[in-house]
Amino acid sequence: MRLEGLKIARARGKYYVYVRATGGALLKGFEGNKEDLRKRLAMPDMIGAYNVQRKRDPRSYPDKTLGWLVAWFTDPVKCAEFKALGDATKEDDKDCLDYLEPEFDFPLADLTTAGLYEARDRCIQEKWPAFADKMMTALSTMFSLAIPRGWMVANPATGIKRAYKPDPNANREWRPEEWQVVMERAPMALKIPYMLARHLGYRSQSAVVVAWPNYQSDPRFGMCFRMKHKKNEEEHWLPASPELQAFLASIKVPTTRYMEVARAESLERALREIGYPSILKSAQFGYDGKGQVRIDPDSKLDEVWARMGAPIGILEAFVDFRLEISVLVARTLDGNIVAYEPVENQHRNHILDTTIVPARVTQAVAMRAEAIGRHIAEELGVIGLIAVEMFVTNEGEVLVNELAPRPHNSGHWSIDGCVTSQFEQFVRAVCGLSLGSVERHADAVMKNLLGDDVLAWKEILAEPGAKLHLYGKTEPKPGRKMGHVTRLKPRVQN
Repeated sequence: MRLEGLKIARARGKYYVYVRATGGALLKGFEGNKEDLRKRLAMPDMIGAYNVQRKRDPRSYPDKTLGWLVAWFTDPVKCAEFKALGDATKEDDKDCLDYLEPEFDFPLADLTTAGLYEARDRCIQEKWPAFADKMMTALSTMFSLAIPRGWMVANPATGIKRAYKPDPNANREWRPEEWQVVMERAPMALKIPYMLARHLGYRSQSAVVVAWPNYQSDPRFGMCFRMKHKKNEEEHWLPASPELQAFLASIKVPTTRYMEVARAESLERALREIGYPSILKSAQFGYDGKGQVRIDPDSKLDEVWARMGAPIGILEAFVDFRLEISVLVARTLDGNIVAYEPVENQHRNHILDTTIVPARVTQAVAMRAEAIGRHIAEELGVIGLIAVEMFVTNEGEVLVNELAPRPHNSGHWSIDGCVTSQFEQFVRAVCGLSLGSVERHADAVMKNLLGDDVLAWKEILAEPGAKLHLYGKTEPKPGRKMGHVTRLKPRVQN
């Protein structure tokens, strides 16, 4: 049997199935292939759930029954008072009143306060207290409109006590020790709303939309959020505290100026924006300097585009950096993250030559780089590993250069210098296992063996503390990675 009107989505290897007519979820997080999904949807319980969610023509109820009154009240053409309610309130009222559908044949004249208490208590058990309170509020509003129209003589919902008891801690300020735990342990997806709530004065009842373009400079208040509230559409300027500004600066990924170049003819216009010198990079599949071309004022743009060799490019402003670093981040499906400490990378002819562990940067730069790496892994929803390559400028600024969502050459040192190598970590992450320790038990210098460098393998084996890795390639070629050697030495505590 084929179920009509389904919306099927696939995300992170799992299927999600919705009924288009109602938007209701039929199946969430199903693992398997298309044939497995087809068989699952053909099972009796799925067919039953599908039939429940399909929209049917509304049933008509006898006059002066609960269902008859609900149909009148929720019809904006017939009930002006319902039409005047906010959209969110209308949806809440409909949801709550729909819960009472099994009682819709009940005559209005026979409704009692005791009977409503019984319905409320049942709703508390099957739903939750706040939902039961909303249902009682909707009923009371509806009954109060029925009385002057002669359909009821009294409002049986009047005086019914609220079931939901608010948490006295819901709106108090965080204690310092509580806030410290939150900042240390909460994932970035929670830290951001927590910081906004703490420093902009929002509480759990607030509903706002926050985007980077909302974060603007104002001549009166400095850096502010320009907020439009959903209820009244009014705009407000909310000054960002120094703590919030520092936090936002730490999570917004900094890069050099860049522009997408979709075709060769657009390159000249992009250069007027970015300037000289600049770097044209292929948007995908670039590595070891491939697909990268420096552009100077005397460069011939048609030759530059041909050398880049891709249909779409990225034009970047040239960065006068002090050194290059990278951070390797592992993330599991359930969001657990570990990050290896930043390492320093030195290149020869655009190919990684040497990786120095740890990177020779200040603690502040190292912490900033790790925070950027973690943020990128969370935002991209990485399952496995991602290497984030960065520039450190002469002023100490950290700029993201490239992303490599895989085990990376700059992480090869971890085979010999770390409790858990990047390769084992990758397997753990994609298999849903606990992530291993990224503790480094030695300082290390990893040297790629490029081309004829590999011919010195015997001398390398004679070195104490040198770990040689050969890749089994039979023919050395200039710039070809034939293997690597990691030289270990006792860890220096900073």
